[in-house]
Amino acid sequence: MSLGTLVLEHTRRVFCGTEAVFGAGKATILVAADAVRHYSVETPLCKRRRVTNAEVVGNRGGKKAGRGRFEAQPWKLSMPLIGSGAAATPPDFADLLKCGGFTETIGASVVYSRTAIPATAGWLAIVNSDGSMATYLAGLITKKLALPDLGTDNAKLDLEGQAAKGAVIYQTMVGTGGITSIAVSLPLAAKHGWVIRGTKPVIAVTEGANTELMQVSAVDQTVTPPVATVVRDFGATGAFAFTVAATVKAYCPAATVTTEVPIEERLGSFTINDGGGAEARTFIKAGVEINCGVELLDPPGLSEFIEGMQPVRYGDDGARVNCDFLYTAGASGVAYLHECSDRNVDCDLVLTVGAVAGNRMVLDADTCEVVDVNAPAIAQGQRKGTAIFGPYNSATGADLTLTFN
Repeated sequence: MSLGTLVLEHTRRVFCGTEAVFGAGKATILVAADAVRHYSVETPLCKRRRVTNAEVVGNRGGKKAGRGRFEAQPWKLSMPLIGSGAAATPPDFADLLKCGGFTETIGASVVYSRTAIPATAGWLAIVNSDGSMATYLAGLITKKLALPDLGTDNAKLDLEGQAAKGAVIYQTMVGTGGITSIAVSLPLAAKHGWVIRGTKPVIAVTEGANTELMQVSAVDQTVTPPVATVVRDFGATGAFAFTVAATVKAYCPAATVTTEVPIEERLGSFTINDGGGAEARTFIKAGVEINCGVELLDPPGLSEFIEGMQPVRYGDDGARVNCDFLYTAGASGVAYLHECSDRNVDCDLVLTVGAVAGNRMVLDADTCEVVDVNAPAIAQGQRKGTAIFGPYNSATGADLTLTFN
């Protein structure tokens, strides 16, 4: 059993998807197929901007600061790089690639291509498997992805980005007065710990043999007890009345994920081609970093939340592929790489990770510059060289593709 599966099943589960409307989050209930395997996830709390009050009061300066709009919420996610194990089936993390401006084409293989005009945002839910806590993000974009240390460890995918909205809920109980089977105001314990910032968490309320799923749209902290506005019977399993102290938890479904193992350290290669034929080499270590070119909009001054996303220029370092390889005395390929770098000649790069059908990834960059080469001439024996490639596409921005086959 992999580490990713252990984390997924016994501590917390991660679910992701794309949105039909920016910032709306998932319109329906979480399901097992939304899950992804993961190693670690970081989601700091969504906060309002602090607005300094400069009013002079006596000799003490200003009054307490006010609060402005909600800032973008950063997130990071590390997961095993694994294919689906089946032809024409996307990997579990496909939606997070779409949130980074990749378009999906499903054929015999599944291909993700960079686009210059990203248009897809997503949502993320991180739920403790026992329902004790959950974090939700909406209006989510992927700003950067990396494939570090390929060839020296199990391949993994590191993602980071921002979200426009967020919420955190903790296990609590139904507050004073309880709730009838039709009421939409759910009283909560005084110190419930919920932070609702534009997203709509789903909770499971349980008492005796009855469990009802409800969607939370807001919490009113100005009344006693505090009250959550809910959509009843969100799971279509029936609505019930609940008394004081009935258990309220985050809803956590089962998780259905690929059973493939992470792509292992062996069997990685890259080929370079200047149009005169491909030259293949086996890398001993490789790494990929991609700046996705997606940013959240800066909202109008009086808007409470960020309202959309925009493309940005990738820049000179929009993508970088590093390959460490072995070469021997008299290896012409090393001179060829130096020649490409010195004359600024483009080459075609294909980087292959893994060799098992259904669990293999191929990065293809048709137009690359050789950014740097470190492979000194040697008189005899073997040495390690390093080449850094920079994919680009001046016409459409589609500088590379990721294929899972």
